[in-house]
Amino acid sequence: MRHRIKTLKSGIKRLIPKEHTPLNQSYVERNKLYNSTRWKSERRKHLDNNPWCVKCGKKANTVDHSKMHHIGIDEFGNTWLDYFWMSEFYRSYCQSCHSRKTTQEDQQNKPQRMTAAARAKILADVKSKNQ
Repeated sequence: MRHRIKTLKSGIKRLIPKEHTPLNQSYVERNKLYNSTRWKSERRKHLDNNPWCVKCGKKANTVDHSKMHHIGIDEFGNTWLDYFWMSEFYRSYCQSCHSRKTTQEDQQNKPQRMTAAARAKILADVKSKNQ
């Protein structure tokens, strides 16, 4: 995995995996879609047709995408954007079930902490390549 060095305002240097840097753009695109009039209409339509939480059966107020979460590129070359408007992947959740599900997914997909020795080796590699 390739890394880049990022200097924070405090002067502390951090190693950032290079493949994680484009996600900021992906995050901006995702927010634009979720704030769009089309998404709000799709969400309302889905909740009208599927008003109950798929987990607990309470009144749903959140629509989740079952397929697109945590997709970089799938085995067919599709990205999360290819799945965004596919209503067959929408799932209705109440707020508490959605929060619980998201927390569990975030824990499962949380990157492993790097040991100090591994961090030092990567830092040395990055410095040698930049010289």
